[in-house]
Amino acid sequence: MAPPTSGQVQHMVRALLDLPEVPRPDDAADALAIAICHTTLAECSAPPEVPRDRLPASIVSHLAPGEVILEVGGVGMPSRSHCR
Repeated sequence: MAPPTSGQVQHMVRALLDLPEVPRPDDAADALAIAICHTTLAECSAPPEVPRDRLPASIVSHLAPGEVILEVGGVGMPSRSHCR
């Protein structure tokens, strides 16, 4: 299988991020594609959840029912994982 062309990467990134246009230049689309892959893989590696009692009340008040904060590289990030 051949690697994707720059145009294919641009269109994939545009679709995944719901952008009005393809990202330009090609390098910007490549960087976004790498970031998308990194965050997807990071989510699927099941980082630990941050207990709600360790979170500031201002953050807890904005969490939806069942939503958790995951610790990624020492930084708490909301979980939107499709891997669970």
